[in-house]
Amino acid sequence: MVSRYIKVNKVNLFVREHGVNRPLVFIHGALGDTHNWDELIANLSPQYRVIAYDLRGHGRSTRPPFGYSLKILAEDLHELLDKLGITRPVLVGHSYGGLIALSYAVRYEVDKLILIASGLRTLSLGRRLVVGPLFIAYFMWSEFISRRWLWIALDFFIFMQLACITPELISTEISVPVLIICGDRDRIYPPKYSMELRDKLERSQLVVIQGAGHMMIKTHAEQIARIMVKFLEC
Repeated sequence: MVSRYIKVNKVNLFVREHGVNRPLVFIHGALGDTHNWDELIANLSPQYRVIAYDLRGHGRSTRPPFGYSLKILAEDLHELLDKLGITRPVLVGHSYGGLIALSYAVRYEVDKLILIASGLRTLSLGRRLVVGPLFIAYFMWSEFISRRWLWIALDFFIFMQLACITPELISTEISVPVLIICGDRDRIYPPKYSMELRDKLERSQLVVIQGAGHMMIKTHAEQIARIMVKFLEC
């Protein structure tokens, strides 16, 4: 494994690389970090070059006080891949990372997309009242020395909500092959949101994993890896 910081868009992103051959770029979800992918990395790195990075404001990456829109997150990724010498990447996004992957594919060229436990949805008022404080608590714990955490949390949370109704994603014009994987027990992105996403993407296929919840990338990593390899090799 190689780990390092790469400066893009005026922030330092923490990056992990495992394996060789064809590159796969992993994008974690909100409140996550590169360790969300540990089990999948273990399954895929013998065959692929796996690249995982912490989004700005997450993990070991820089936490700027603003700049958490999908557009900026996609720009971060584009500049990161440019510095890594990767063109037309295979993007693998989990949860909110799936929306970042879609946003990237709208703006830049990709080879294939793999979207896991993701979809287009908005949160109900009740869920917002739960998720909002979680965001604030997370950044308060992470940045307790600085009061910037409040603005970071609010900025990211607001953009996460707006991303779910972004016209560019709803009317997506993505023509590359897309694999959508969801769990039948996912309460954050239930299968219906994956089905709606499948219907909006012309060259997409959907796989529903029985007994899997939102963090299936950890609990069902071996099964997901097999599904991914079959998709990548066809």
